[in-house]
Amino acid sequence: MRKLALLTPLLVILVVMLCVASLTVNARAENWSWTKVASNTYLRSVDMVSATDGWAVGSEGAIIRWDGTSWNNVTSPAMKHLFSVNMVNSTDGWAVGSDGCIIHWDGASWSNATSPTGAWLLDVDMVSSTDGWIVGADGIYRCQEVAGFPTACLIVTIAIVIVVVVFVWSFRRNRQAHTRTGRAVPTHQVSRSKGMWETLPLVLHYLWCYLPVLELRNRYA
Repeated sequence: MRKLALLTPLLVILVVMLCVASLTVNARAENWSWTKVASNTYLRSVDMVSATDGWAVGSEGAIIRWDGTSWNNVTSPAMKHLFSVNMVNSTDGWAVGSDGCIIHWDGASWSNATSPTGAWLLDVDMVSSTDGWIVGADGIYRCQEVAGFPTACLIVTIAIVIVVVVFVWSFRRNRQAHTRTGRAVPTHQVSRSKGMWETLPLVLHYLWCYLPVLELRNRYA
């Protein structure tokens, strides 16, 4: 009985503490308030990059940006209704809308992007700058960056042109020299020229096929 009498005050204190904690949580929840900070056309989607940078889009191509103090209108490249905006970061973002509208933010301005459909696109979510998803009235689309012409291919193309030009120039120079002097082309030079022309396809094949593979392997390793 004495132990029970000692535990009773502890139980009462515990219950009081739980009640106070519950009231505190409820009070904090009730402290949340929403304040209207912009009055624009019908807005449909908002995405915040940070506390001082955010975007909202809406009807007739409406785009506004939050700078930490106020919302400001931003020039839109489209007059279509925009239903969703998703920002990867402050210099990369996407928005989609009616009639297959897709626009892209590059850190300086919004511009129209090529669309795979004319259907209404309702939502966009980017995983990264090179990978994302769009849903619309006719299905789901995946957005992935298309690799450009590899630098190695450009270098190889230039190298091939130079090699061909040098081979042709050398061959014609020797021919012209012997034509002017009226002398027959020596057998060893004929053999060397023939060998050069037989080797040229192999060299071109190596340059064109092997070097770009090395670059792609290094790029995606």
